[in-house]
Amino acid sequence: MNRRIICLALMLALLACLLAGCVESDKSKYESAQSLMAREKYAEAAAKFDELGSYEEAAKLAMYCKAAAAGENGDYDTAFSTFRLLGDYKESAFMITYYEARQCESKAASGSVGNWLSAARLYDSIALFRDSRARAEQCRKAAADFAAAAREKVGKTSVATGIFHTVGLKADGTVVAVGDNNYGQCDVQGWTDIQVL
Repeated sequence: MNRRIICLALMLALLACLLAGCVESDKSKYESAQSLMAREKYAEAAAKFDELGSYEEAAKLAMYCKAAAAGENGDYDTAFSTFRLLGDYKESAFMITYYEARQCESKAASGSVGNWLSAARLYDSIALFRDSRARAEQCRKAAADFAAAAREKVGKTSVATGIFHTVGLKADGTVVAVGDNNYGQCDVQGWTDIQVL
């Protein structure tokens, strides 16, 4: 009988050691995933948090990291919808604004001063978050560079603006127009030998 009690006690002690090892292992994985998240390695962090299942806040953190990874990969719609699902969790609201600005930046790359300036305004609204301040400055510089290049390329000598459109007189007397054309106000292709706008 003593042998059975001793064997049972040893088995319980062994089981307790194994369980303690598993808890420590989960704790170690959790800390490792947090470290990856802090270094903005979101996809790797999400995978580690997923492995942990319901341990601490692993499930929410996995969701957060997946949203951030989507944003980093340019899948803005997924990022926005996931951060919205998270509500007030962590910095979800800041992340939405951050990736809205990143989305404006990506659209601006195809050529739009307005998108550069929209991105800058969004970054300015979260200036202390991540690299927003530096990105806002880069966007303003890109907008100024883009506008300067457009002026040089077109060679405008005069500009006139309406509420939703802009008309420019080029040095050769032709006219260019951009903006809202609901009433044909930008239909200037045939205009030549114009002196003043």
